[in-house]
Amino acid sequence: MSAYVYCLYSTEDGVPRYVGRADEKVSYRFKQHITAALEKESGALYDWIRDVWRQGYDVGVFTLQEGIIPKDQVMFEQYWIDQFAGLLNVVGNRADKTDSAVAQQVIAAIKDQLDRV
Repeated sequence: MSAYVYCLYSTEDGVPRYVGRADEKVSYRFKQHITAALEKESGALYDWIRDVWRQGYDVGVFTLQEGIIPKDQVMFEQYWIDQFAGLLNVVGNRADKTDSAVAQQVIAAIKDQLDRV
């Protein structure tokens, strides 16, 4: 069994706003997030998803890492969280934090995918 780390982003700008982990397929975990937002579950992530929809955009998912040994999943999730500034699931984000070079490459890859659609 392998685990995954993924991010959620708005199709408006392709910038990740949430990093999470999944024991199952990423698509299954993504559907759980969408269902929770549709069922008006509270929380910053679900408020953000509904706001993206109200603005006429959609939320996408991007797999950051796959094939993770389950016992290492938390470590890799934290690695990816540390790469991005402005995530919704990080308490106490600093205003001076910026995206790492790795994060900038991920954002470029997401934007490239969006440009092809």
